[in-house]
Amino acid sequence: MYQHKMAEDFFVFDATLTFTPLATKYKYKSLEEAGMEVLEEGIKMQPYYSDPEGYFCVRDKQKEVVIARDFCQRTSYYIQDKVEHAWKLRKNEKRIGGYLCKQAEVKFRGRKYTAWYAPDIPIDAGPWKFFGLPGLILEVYDQDKAVHFQVAKINLSADIAPIITYFSEEEMVPFDTFQQCRLTEFHERAKRLQAKAEMMMANSSVEIEIESPSEPVFTEKIK
Repeated sequence: MYQHKMAEDFFVFDATLTFTPLATKYKYKSLEEAGMEVLEEGIKMQPYYSDPEGYFCVRDKQKEVVIARDFCQRTSYYIQDKVEHAWKLRKNEKRIGGYLCKQAEVKFRGRKYTAWYAPDIPIDAGPWKFFGLPGLILEVYDQDKAVHFQVAKINLSADIAPIITYFSEEEMVPFDTFQQCRLTEFHERAKRLQAKAEMMMANSSVEIEIESPSEPVFTEKIK
């Protein structure tokens, strides 16, 4: 189990990583029923749409492809993604969960990441879209820790069901196409919030100003 936070998140979520010799699956933000979940704490609020299948990244080791399941405008998509990492191995070490870990660094889609992997667990796997190190990746974060994945519990049980790596071509979209959908969703949401503020001001003497970024904050930065 991992603690999962992406740049889009105000909150930390639970995530699970399962792996077989042929595939890995990293799953997060699943709900018991399909619908909108809203997390609130003080002035922080994060709505997100999900379902029992949740968000996930499946890596097919034979085809060398990553299939991510994500949502845009309350619709689920399977995104076929080609992910390659040019890791730089460092000499630094630290312990995580009792395992001696070594450091590695990589640049991936606009962010520089630091990863810690455990050579004593010789499994080529890690959280989200990270893999390719000589040991299980137990922690990954970017320079600002806006993105942070950290292992919370390790269970190396051999009793793992096969991971499905085949998905319908009709539901598959390229990574760039999905990112454009998210960009459109961001701007439409900003317009709705502004219209709501203007309507509330028209019916009261209180001036309402909504501060929102002019560009979306995505873990995978749009070029």
